[in-house]
Amino acid sequence: MIFFNRDKMTRANSSEELSHILYYITYRPVPQRPYLIRWLRYQTIDWSGESFLLNPKELLDNWHKFGEKELMQYVFVAARRKYTDYKLFGITTLETDNVNTEVLENNRLLTITGNKIYFKYEEAKWL
Repeated sequence: MIFFNRDKMTRANSSEELSHILYYITYRPVPQRPYLIRWLRYQTIDWSGESFLLNPKELLDNWHKFGEKELMQYVFVAARRKYTDYKLFGITTLETDNVNTEVLENNRLLTITGNKIYFKYEEAKWL
């Protein structure tokens, strides 16, 4: 699970840069080679916030399978959830109140059922 600041994530100009930011927040890589120097620019930013992703590793592992628009929508819609709802009640969905669901209809990462939005990689895994 990672926490991030939704407003600071808007700095990402593309899904590739968004994936780099998520990768940095998730793994906190330390640059050891010159070609990894790109991580240095993320180290100066405090990414902490109230937004969260439960399974960012699964999302990052499957990043290449989805379109840029789908990925950006997934992260920014997930960022609207409240952590207290998850912590107290285990709620990983988002209610469709105040969300324009028409633009999300073709997103393969999101499922809209009734008044809830379900996230492909956010469902709790029960053993």
